[in-house]
Order: sequence, then structure tokens, then C-alpha cells
Amino acid sequence: MSIDVYATSKIYKQNLVHSWMTSIQETICGDEKRSSLVTWPRIKLRNDLVPMTTAERRFIRASLYQSIHRIWGFPFIHDKTPLTSQAADGQAILTVAETSYRHFYDGRGCILVNPSNWELYEYAVINTVDSAIQITLASNLIGSWPVGTYVYPMYEYRIEEMQEINVSIKQLNYITLAATEVMESLRSFSYSLPSSGAPTYNSLDLFLTKPQYPATENYMHPFEHIVFFGKDFATSVYDKTRFVFNLDFIIVSRADVWDLLNFFDSKRGRFQVFYMPSWNNDIVPTAAIAADAVTLTVETLYLSSAEIIGRHLWIRLPDQSYVCREITAVPTSTSITINSSIGTAISQTNLSKMLICFLNKVRFNSDEILLEYTADLIAKTKLKFKVVW
Repeated sequence: MSIDVYATSKIYKQNLVHSWMTSIQETICGDEKRSSLVTWPRIKLRNDLVPMTTAERRFIRASLYQSIHRIWGFPFIHDKTPLTSQAADGQAILTVAETSYRHFYDGRGCILVNPSNWELYEYAVINTVDSAIQITLASNLIGSWPVGTYVYPMYEYRIEEMQEINVSIKQLNYITLAATEVMESLRSFSYSLPSSGAPTYNSLDLFLTKPQYPATENYMHPFEHIVFFGKDFATSVYDKTRFVFNLDFIIVSRADVWDLLNFFDSKRGRFQVFYMPSWNNDIVPTAAIAADAVTLTVETLYLSSAEIIGRHLWIRLPDQSYVCREITAVPTSTSITINSSIGTAISQTNLSKMLICFLNKVRFNSDEILLEYTADLIAKTKLKFKVVW
């Protein structure tokens, strides 16, 4: 499949989505049967363009008029990397600053764009990403590209059949092009699920990226309340309250952005479960803790023993290290017993530097992760997590 249109006009803001597809069947007891319906994530982009020059405004209008129904190509601008050696016509080797933590893959597309003139570009298919600084193309270049030329990942997309340009003044136009990756021919690339790279507990990954505030917690326990002339009647088929956490994250390095995408993709969106701390003070210790202690004195527990025993804890120690433990008993309303000691003595004065929270078994509650980029190395995202039983 050929790309009919190259959307290389200046993109001043671009958001990225990795999209999976999961089918879920849930029982009234909260048990789930999940099926992953695709084997690699589709890419979606939201491109905000402000065509400033006359040429840019004419280019985008002509593109929409001629090719709104065709395949579009969008460079992923936050994954750009410059050439560090000239790429001459007739050669297939690109020597770049870095290929790591970017959407360069064997068999996928890329585009070379002159950083001072967006009308000068060349599209190519990647044969292999050879190293952190070298890309080999599937065919030789037909133009010569100097040091400093930007190389971007470039995929095939379709946009919606109706588009709108907002004209603030004649010289200032705005347009947003939401693009979804297309797979209208047999793919020529291979995809393997990435490793999450995360630490594990009880054979499940730990998601320990600290969220920002504010956060939202949703509690759901549907019930039916019948009121007529006589005594009221209430009933529910649910035996557990369902929890969903909505959390915001700010990621401030390219490596961390890539790690987050890899974690999400390793779970195939909503398909697989993992552990995540609640980040709340669910258990608050009130007395010094000996290194070998297994019974902790805590503030009043408002949950019943049956609701606490068997739950897992994430315990952040004053030095910012952590351990995970299971609650095995609740001797009193102000004490818990864990399956093994934390191995570190905590003085009374250091108790406030601890965080003991429930370690929930969760899955993502959406098949899509949206990264809102504020710079090449800084991205914001909102993620939803559902507690599973």
C-alpha cells in the first residue's frame, strides 16, 4: 500500500495513543474472563496544526480537497532523531543520533524531513534497526540528506471523512487531524510483546509509577431498593464492591515514557492483571517496629477481619525502599499480623516516613493509553485501573 499524502506541514502539538482490543465477560461475583482480540497495538495520533505561511495554508487545503479519503502519513514528531552523517543518494544506511525509545521498527516506515523546509522530505521503509545509531532501509535513497536532517517514524493512517479548519484570522488557521493507523494490506513487519521490565511479586508485575494528584476513586455496588406501602426491601446480586482508580501521571524522560508504553503493551491493555499500590495510608502504624516483628500496632481498622486477612500490603520504608507482605491475621482492631517481618527496625520518630497501603491486584480499565506530550521528553497521561478478585 502506498501513502498518498504526507502530512508534513508544521505540527505544533501531537498526542499518541496505543490501542488494544479486549473482550471481557464478568460474573456477578467479580470474576472475569478476558480475551485479547488483536496481537499488536494500533497507533492513533491527534495532530494539532497551525499553518502559518501561505504555502502551509494552501498545502493543507489542497491535501484535504484532493485526498481526505486516502491514506495519510504522519511523522511522529516526538520520536525524531537527526542524521549525524550525510545520507547520500544511492545508499540505504542512515546514521542517526539515537534510535532507542522511539517507534522505529523493522518493516515500518520512516521519513526524512529537512528541518528548515518541511516541503523537502523522503519516505522509506525500514529494513532493520541495526543499532542505537543506525537504520538500514529496504531500498536506496533517491536524494541526498545533510547532517542534521530529521528522521521520524512514519505510519499509515486514515482521518475522518469530515474535517474543519478554524480561521481565526486570514493568517492564523487551526486544524486538528485525528488519525487512526490502518491495516488494509498484509503487514510486512513482525511484532513481539515487549517485556514490562517491572519488578514482580507473587509472579505478577508491580506497577510502581507514582501518580500525581488529584486522584479519583470510584466505588460501585449496585442494589435494588423496593419501597411501597409496607416494609422496604433492598437486595443486591453483587457480593463485592467494585473499585476503579483514575490516576494522572507525568513522565519526564524518554526512557520512562518508553517504559510506560512497554508496560501497557505487555498487558495488552485490559487483558492481563498486575499489582499496584493504592497510594493511600490504608494501614497507619502507631508503635515502633522491630526488625523481626510480624505483628504491627496500627490505628483503628475499620474493615472486618474477613475483609483484611489475605490482602497484600506495599510497605514503603523511610529510606524509600519497599517490601510486600500479606496480612495473615487481625489479632485486634488495632493490630495486624503479616506473613514475615519487614527486616528493618523503624523507630517511633520514623513512622511518619512510612507508607503502608493495600497492594491491589488490578488491570487497566481501558484498552488505550493516551500520551499528551508537552515536549519531546515530557508526557502526561490519565490511566484507569480496576481491582480484580
